[in-house]
Amino acid sequence: MNISTVEILKSGEYLVNKGLSSQMTAHGRHLVMVNKWIDAGNVPDPFIGPTDMELWKEKMARSDGPLPRWAEDLVDGTISSQTQKLADDKKLLR
Repeated sequence: MNISTVEILKSGEYLVNKGLSSQMTAHGRHLVMVNKWIDAGNVPDPFIGPTDMELWKEKMARSDGPLPRWAEDLVDGTISSQTQKLADDKKLLR
């Protein structure tokens, strides 16, 4: 196996060539290969978790139910006069 990239995952495992994960077992042949790759002067990429925007997009993809009308108006940038009046009334109550 030719190793071109190694990334450290959140779990502590190595992700080799963006496809093969290697657990941290002492005698795993892939781990031995990764350690040789590191010993040759290569540096694994650190774990970088998803950004807040990526997490939000993932949540939105899972929640594919229809939005209420007022939420669609907010997304579209148009608010009905009734919704605007309710928002104004709520502001006054604060």
